[in-house]
Amino acid sequence: MSEVTIGALIAFVGAVIPCAVLGYLIAVKERRNLIAGWNEEKVRDAKAFGTLIGWSLMALAVALAIVTALWALGRISDEWFALYALIASMIPIAALVLAKVKYGA
Repeated sequence: MSEVTIGALIAFVGAVIPCAVLGYLIAVKERRNLIAGWNEEKVRDAKAFGTLIGWSLMALAVALAIVTALWALGRISDEWFALYALIASMIPIAALVLAKVKYGA
């Protein structure tokens, strides 16, 4: 098994799957207590806030899955993989800022 394949498996098991599961639990199952530092009193619309955060985690999982698959197939280099993974990791951060502006107290 090549180093890239092992790295791709680690990325899937360590990032893609957990992000997808947590995003699903937060957005669909309304387990907002999984959001770090969650305080119900600090937001105007808790359900909308949690839904936005959850869907952003699922979007992160999809973006990382695509980038990791492209990297594992040799379509992008290690440097581009790192750059695209970094850009993808900004999705939940942007969603948190948007949620705080839109639904914050």
